[in-house]
Amino acid sequence: MQKSWKIVSALILILIILAGSAAASSIFSEPTYGDYLVNLIDQGIQQIPLNQTGIIIPAVYYNEVSDPAKFRTEDDLLYWQADDGWVEYQIFVDQPGLYNIMVEYMPLGSQMFNIEIGIEINGEYPFREARRTALDRQWRNSVYPFERDDFNNERRAFQEQIFTMRSMRLSDINGKYVEPFKWYFSQGTHTIRIHGLRSHVILKSIALVPPQVVTEYQKPQLDLKAVKEWKLEIEAENPLSKSHSSVMVNASGDPLVTPREDGVTIYNTLYWHAAGEWAEWEFTVPEDGYYQIGLRFAQNFKHNMPTYRKIEIDDQVPAPELLLYSFHYDQNWQSTFFEAADGEPMLFYLTKGTHKLRLTAINQVVQPTINTILDVISDLRDLSISIAMATGRNPDRYRDWDLDKQIPDAIDRILDSAARLRAEYQRLKAITGRAPDAAANLIVSAEQLEALAEEPEMLPLRYTQLSVDSGSISEVIGNVILSLQDEPLQIDKIFITSPGHPLPPGKSSFAARTWVTIKNFVQSFFKNYNAVGLGDEDTLEIWVGRGRDFVSVMQQLTDQWFTPQTGIKVAFSLMPREDQLILANSNGTPPDLAASVWYTTPFNLASRGALVDLTQFPDFDEVAARFHPGAFLSYHYLDGVYAMPETQNFWVLFYRKDIVEELGIELPDTWDDVVELLPLLQQMGMNFYIPVSAGTGIKALNVMAPFFYQADAELYSPDGLRTSLLTPEALTGFRRLTDLYTVYALDNFVAWFFQNFRSGDIPLGVSDYNTFVQLKAAAPELRELWGIAPMPGVKKDDGETVRWAPGAMQSIIMFELSDHKEEAWEWIKWWTSAEVQARFGNEVEAMFSVAYRWNTANLAAITQIPWTLEELETIKEQWRWLKDVPQVPGGYILERELSFAWNRVVIGTASGAQNTRLALHEADRNVRRELLRKQLEFGLINEEGERVVEFSIPVVNEPWDWEKEGQ
Repeated sequence: MQKSWKIVSALILILIILAGSAAASSIFSEPTYGDYLVNLIDQGIQQIPLNQTGIIIPAVYYNEVSDPAKFRTEDDLLYWQADDGWVEYQIFVDQPGLYNIMVEYMPLGSQMFNIEIGIEINGEYPFREARRTALDRQWRNSVYPFERDDFNNERRAFQEQIFTMRSMRLSDINGKYVEPFKWYFSQGTHTIRIHGLRSHVILKSIALVPPQVVTEYQKPQLDLKAVKEWKLEIEAENPLSKSHSSVMVNASGDPLVTPREDGVTIYNTLYWHAAGEWAEWEFTVPEDGYYQIGLRFAQNFKHNMPTYRKIEIDDQVPAPELLLYSFHYDQNWQSTFFEAADGEPMLFYLTKGTHKLRLTAINQVVQPTINTILDVISDLRDLSISIAMATGRNPDRYRDWDLDKQIPDAIDRILDSAARLRAEYQRLKAITGRAPDAAANLIVSAEQLEALAEEPEMLPLRYTQLSVDSGSISEVIGNVILSLQDEPLQIDKIFITSPGHPLPPGKSSFAARTWVTIKNFVQSFFKNYNAVGLGDEDTLEIWVGRGRDFVSVMQQLTDQWFTPQTGIKVAFSLMPREDQLILANSNGTPPDLAASVWYTTPFNLASRGALVDLTQFPDFDEVAARFHPGAFLSYHYLDGVYAMPETQNFWVLFYRKDIVEELGIELPDTWDDVVELLPLLQQMGMNFYIPVSAGTGIKALNVMAPFFYQADAELYSPDGLRTSLLTPEALTGFRRLTDLYTVYALDNFVAWFFQNFRSGDIPLGVSDYNTFVQLKAAAPELRELWGIAPMPGVKKDDGETVRWAPGAMQSIIMFELSDHKEEAWEWIKWWTSAEVQARFGNEVEAMFSVAYRWNTANLAAITQIPWTLEELETIKEQWRWLKDVPQVPGGYILERELSFAWNRVVIGTASGAQNTRLALHEADRNVRRELLRKQLEFGLINEEGERVVEFSIPVVNEPWDWEKEGQ
């Protein structure tokens, strides 16, 4: 092996070791991949087998499977027809050494998410990352050139999956390592068990193959005068294939970016940022010979830091320099040929014909810093817990504390954390040659730590600055991970040229950019920024209470799918505020439909005669069967249903896997379990959370309702004219809620559960979909360290735990003044179907990230959204117990009065705390008074209080049975 490759290989090995050297969490018994390689080196194991053909096992020759019903064989292929299960192979290795595991496969099914598997060797995971790796699905634009909308703007093409057999060497799912995993196999027989995490795949073969060796770059000696001039430009926005549908086209108005048009949106670049994702282009050269390859790109995202790509030609890295090729920061567009170490353009020998170029995002360079940050966050959390245990969560500020006796190394630990943060900042600065803005908060946090260490006597009063408070040091450096982990790059075009060809320009002129800016500014005065589609009097008009990203995809799906099927043209508009619906209806100009409307709005409009009763349509029951019966409780009024569910919430138990494991506790299944758990948590300076603690004033009714429902209490009487707060069951539920505070010391107020959960101050708590998305998108340091479980409930005599909780979110409504009711109903049926909901949810998440996770209310579609198996099973169990709060005239007063009752019991009044029975009596009295007033206003009763209109509350008492209902 040549000297330069040995040097690069050694540097990469150092980075791998550092990248995989995060503090091992107790929930994993295996070493990291970096530690695994260190252990092999310590044993003197570094050899690569001489057998270059590898050892191949046809997939149908398996030794054992978990469940034969999940597998079938056909045409020498193994069809894995489930998300879970496992298949095991026996393999004999003649030459011991380090191998890559290569899988030949083809995706099965139309899921948007990658195929995820785990690999056990001889009954154990050799390293932590082997628990979860991925087989890429491959994607491409469904159409190119891109289609145009009603305003002549280009639309992003929907992504279509490529179903071909392909081979892949298993590597890190998060792009932490530039090379595929190397697995050590001794001489003899071994077992390889493949665990399905999200499978649905066709397997052709499993192989052990020697790792690829990257050869040293040797500059050829050419007579450039004799080289035939040739140049090819490839538009980057239309790659041959890509690993993820989230590798997306973007629009740039730069004058040199092509194609382009003034005044409209043109998607003319390709952008991706997530490590592990790749894009691949195909090109053809006219003859054998040497060629230059380069890009026109923008890297103005990661300020003062480079981003990295692994560059492969025909599935091989041509030179060590291309394993981690850097693209440096600049505010302007840049052009570059891939350069050798001496700064000269590399020359690649290509045979006549077709070749492939692949760029893969890799964040191996910043992984050591990320791991150091994770270590510091863990250390600061442990120190915070130690201080809280020594002084209490609310220490006396007038007491003199002597932490030296209780935690003698506290100051040393703080200073050590500060030193490590400074060292990582300097490491990044040395790499970039500039002050890395993305890591600037490492220095700020180090200074804060050093300031805390200067006043050790104040530490008991300030320890929450370490990891508990909003804006704590742990939160700040955790956010640094968000900035560091991404590897953003935007590509306009790819150049393949003959040697010596001049580099095409990268930066456009100031005059050209100024002229484009002026033209766009003038044209902005003539645009309707709320309209997404155009229409006439025969066009169905829909207002949507979401951002432009969501609505653009809705318009695109409708235009490409619904309108061709039905002939019904639809125009969407953004609805910034829902009160616009009231104003439009009062003016006689409402839309035909409004989508993504908050769940309380349909009742308010329906009770005033503004909405259509959807039960009047003959196939209403068929459409309603797509949803949980409990989802309609908020949409009933009199004998009608005035909205269709669109999205649905879930209230579940969030838990920190690492802390739960450290404490040796079981997840609470009931509120009694929570009560038993609280002393241990509070002894450790921690606590439990329920969303009643989220506000200081009015408590949302949907967070108090579970305690009533789980006690077999209803909030209203069956006729909807009175409350049911004075029943024994209601008293039991309310007392269970308030006792958690008055007896068992839950925090009365938690400003932001997300942050307390992130810091570990509250490692378990009940929250909803919004917290789930926040943790997925904004807490990278907690990756694989948290999970969800069903919400605690009340165990009944038959042993079943009752977990009733609301889940209403957004809905769809139809206006009575619409002239297109039949057409509007057709769109509702189409939009709420499982196929469309799954397609929409997967498209928006693929385009815009997990922060756009679509929590569809369709019970069949939810299984096609990219939840993990654990997440999906938890959501399905919690949705069995979906029971929304009915809406009644004057019902808003119930939320307020129950909040006041909670305050009187938990916070107390000037005369002291009120008992639960008296608090509920007072709440009931005040609610009844307002209900009677509104019932009279709406004509439900007369002046004598006699019922005039029949009014009843629908009730859901039985949990949903997924199997019985065929979901």
